[in-house]
Amino acid sequence: MSAKVARKLWVILSISLVCLWFYGSGRAEQKAEEAPKLVASEPADGAKDVKLDIGVVRLHFDRNMKENTWTLWKSDKGEILPLEGENKEPWQNPQTFELKIQKLKPKTTYAIQLNSETRQGFRSAEENVALPVTVIVFETVAEEAKEEVEAPKERVKEGAEAPKEESKEEVEVPKEKPKEEVEAPKEEPKKKIEAPKEEPKEEIKVPEEKPILEPVPMKRGWKFEAGRFVTVKGTITAEGEEAPLEFSRDVEFNEEVRRVRDGLPTEVLRTIVSAKQEEIDQETGKKSTEEIGSKGDAYRVVFSRQGSRVTKSGGGQVENEDLSAALSDQLAPGLWPEGELDVDQEWSYKGEEVTRKFTSLKFKGGQLDLKVDDLGTDKHTRLRVAEISGRIKTKIELESLVLNLDAKVEIELPVGIGVPVLMKIEGKVSGRGSMETETGETVKYSVKGEVSYAQVAIPSSQVIVAAGGKPLKEGQSEKEESGLNPEDRE
Repeated sequence: MSAKVARKLWVILSISLVCLWFYGSGRAEQKAEEAPKLVASEPADGAKDVKLDIGVVRLHFDRNMKENTWTLWKSDKGEILPLEGENKEPWQNPQTFELKIQKLKPKTTYAIQLNSETRQGFRSAEENVALPVTVIVFETVAEEAKEEVEAPKERVKEGAEAPKEESKEEVEVPKEKPKEEVEAPKEEPKKKIEAPKEEPKEEIKVPEEKPILEPVPMKRGWKFEAGRFVTVKGTITAEGEEAPLEFSRDVEFNEEVRRVRDGLPTEVLRTIVSAKQEEIDQETGKKSTEEIGSKGDAYRVVFSRQGSRVTKSGGGQVENEDLSAALSDQLAPGLWPEGELDVDQEWSYKGEEVTRKFTSLKFKGGQLDLKVDDLGTDKHTRLRVAEISGRIKTKIELESLVLNLDAKVEIELPVGIGVPVLMKIEGKVSGRGSMETETGETVKYSVKGEVSYAQVAIPSSQVIVAAGGKPLKEGQSEKEESGLNPEDRE
C-alpha cells in the first residue's frame, strides 16, 4: 500500500471516528464470530400455517442487546408486517424484542429483515457489535375457523352489565363530599387575604439578593427552538504524510414536549428546520455539503432509563443514522447540582460520573470542574440566568483510537427553566491509533486538532411565563429576547 493511499484511508477513517465522539455514529468492521445471533423467533423461520391473529412477533437473542436502537428492513422474500401502532417499547428485556402487529392476511408469505448493509440498529449491549443481516420468513394459514369469530359475541353481553352497578356508586359518593370541601374554604380566606399584606416587601428583595434558583416542573406543550453544532479542524498524520482534517455538522429543530413524568420530559416531537454537514473531499481537496434531513420532517424522541429512541412521527425508523443520533439527547444535560445556585459556587464530576453525564459524546472518565461566575436578570424577560464556566479533561475511546480532550465549558442557564439557552465545549484533541489493512499491513496514524460542540435551546414565550418571566411583546423574537445575550443582563 502506498503512503498516499494510506493517508487517504486514515483521513476518512479518522473523520468517522472523531464524528463518533459527537453523535455516537460510525461503524467499524467486525469479525463474524463476535456478532450477536438471533437464537429463536415466534413465529419460527420457515413456519407454515401461522394463525392470522397472533398479534405479536417475538425475537430472542443470544446476549444482551442495546434497547434504544433497532432496524427493521423490507425484504424481497415476502411482504412486510402490518405493525400495530408505533410499538413504543418493543424491548421486553435485553434479549427479547416484541413487535405488536395487526391481523395478518391468509395464505401470505411474510418476511422480517433485521438490519441491512447500511443500517445496523440491532447491536450487542456490551461489545456494540451489529447483528448480521438476518431474515425470518413464514407463511400464514389459508383460512381460519368461523368459531373463533363467533365466540366474542357472548362475552360482550356479559361485560356490558357490570358497569351499570358501578355507575350508581360513583354518582352517590360525590354528593356527601362537596359539603366538606365547600365549608373548608370559608375559614381559610381570612388567612390568605391577610398574608399578602406583609409579603410584598420581601418579594421585591428576593430577585436582587437571594433568588430561588430551582426550575419549575416541565409541562406538556412547552416549546423550544434548538440547534446542535459541531466543528472539527486539524491534521492527521499517517506514514509520515499529513492531510487536513475538517468537518462540521449543523442540525436545527423545533421541539415540543409531548409527555412528562415527575417534571421531566419522557417524549418530545422534534421538527427539522435544517440539517447538513460539510467535509473535505479527499479526492478534490474541496468542501462538500450533504443534506442529512429535510425541513419540516418530524421525529418522535422517547426518553427512558435505557436511553433514547428516535422514530419518524408517523412511525418507522430514521433513515440517516447521523441525524438520528443528533436528535437523541435531551436538551437538559443535568450538569449542575439540585437546589439553589450561588455566585462562586463550585462543583466537580469525576470518573464514572463524567461518563454518565456525557454518554452520547463518548467521554470516558476524567474530570469536569464547574463554577457559577454570575447570576443576572435578563432585562427583557426578567428571568434569572446563571453563567457557568469550567473545564473538562477526559478521554474519548473509539474503535482503534484513543483521543485526549482538554476543553473549556460554557453554560448559560435560565434557572427557572432548567434548560440551558447555550452550552458550549471548545478545546484541543489529540490521539494515536493503528489499524490492520486488508493485506495484513498495520498502519499507524495520529490526530491533532481543535473541536467545538454547541447546543442552543431558546424557550418560547409560554415557557418563559411558566418560569416566572415576563411575556414577550407581540413581534419580539424569542431568539433575540430570551436571555441568550449576556449584554442584556442586569
